[in-house]
Amino acid sequence: MGQGDFQRAATLYAELADGARTLGMPQAAHLSLLAGRALALAGEAQAGVVRTRDGLRWLAEQGRPRRLARALQRVLTEMRSMGMAAEAKALEDEFQGANQMPGAGSPIGQVGSGRPLLPGKCPHCGGTVHPDEVDWIDEAQAPCDYCGSILTVEADS
Repeated sequence: MGQGDFQRAATLYAELADGARTLGMPQAAHLSLLAGRALALAGEAQAGVVRTRDGLRWLAEQGRPRRLARALQRVLTEMRSMGMAAEAKALEDEFQGANQMPGAGSPIGQVGSGRPLLPGKCPHCGGTVHPDEVDWIDEAQAPCDYCGSILTVEADS
């Protein structure tokens, strides 16, 4: 992704998502969302929507309402910015109840200003951390969506 080879990134993320799904790993949903984004950036909008829908459905199946609601909002924003308004609307309609699901409220682990306290990248695997989307373990810890390592809140400087 970082090198702009979106097709290759999509292939790799899809393979990882499918393997994780087969093994029952919760990272499958996140990897499928990444595959969908990469496909959309590669110009394959419809295939991207299919992968994105899979990721969102897997989050719903896992009973992760906060993660689903946050991921849905991020996905819709990204799709609209890519000129995929119709596709975004279709996903929004399909998952319209995600923001009202029990447990979909504000995540813990953020200060009043909304500034996330987790590192921007996982120190173990280098994966991007979205503090507003992680499944918090407690006030100071959350697992990495990529490798499952435990991330801890950064101390204020």
